[in-house]
Amino acid sequence: MLHDFTRSPLLLIGLFLIFPAFADALPVKSMTIVGTRFPVTLATQAGRPCDARAVASDVHKLWATGRFDDIQVESRDDADGSTIVFRMRESRHLQLREIHIEPNSLGLHPKIAAGTPINLLRAYEIAMEAQKRLNAEGYLHAKVDTTLVPVSPGKVDLPLAVHAGQPVDLKSVEFQGDRGLRVRELRSALRAMRSHRRIRGCGSNRSVDAASRT
Repeated sequence: MLHDFTRSPLLLIGLFLIFPAFADALPVKSMTIVGTRFPVTLATQAGRPCDARAVASDVHKLWATGRFDDIQVESRDDADGSTIVFRMRESRHLQLREIHIEPNSLGLHPKIAAGTPINLLRAYEIAMEAQKRLNAEGYLHAKVDTTLVPVSPGKVDLPLAVHAGQPVDLKSVEFQGDRGLRVRELRSALRAMRSHRRIRGCGSNRSVDAASRT
C-alpha cells in the first residue's frame, strides 16, 4: 500500500491520518532522501519501527532548516516492512520585490525591504504575523493567505489576501479571581494600553477603548 503526503509549512497533523499510527508496527525496511544533497539526520531509519510521530518530527526538522519549500513523504507497506521516501524541493534563491495587501485598509504594513531574501516558508511566517496582529486588534477570526508570484528572474511579489471577518465589539471588562492588584490599578493598566490595542466597534469605523466601559 502506497501513501503519499505533501507537507505544508503550517500543517503537520495530516501525517497521523496518512500514516494511521502504523498499527502493525512494521519495521522500516528502507529510508531514502530524494531531492537534496544537504546532509540531514532523521529519526526515521531502516531497522527501526515505523512511527508517525518520528516522521512528523523529521518533517518539522526539515522545514526548520529553511532550505526547502516542498516536502513529500511516501510510505509503501510490504509484508516484511515499510519503504519510506522523503522527497524534497530545495528553496530557490529569491528576492522580494513588493508586498501587495488586499484589502489594504486595516493598517497592515509589514516592514520588509525590497531585495530581502524570501522563500515560501518565510512568506507563510509573514502571513501569520499579519494574522496575529489582526487578532490582537479584535479580528478574532481573521485569516491571511499568501503565495509567491514570480515577476522576473529571481524576484517575486508577496500578495497578502486578508479575510478579516467581523471584529469583536467589547462591551465591558470584568475582573475575577485572585487579582493581586486593586481594580483601580488594573483599569489604569488597561488605559495605558489603549494607544497600542483598540477593538473596533462592529458595523462602524469608530474605535472603542477597551478600558472606557469598565
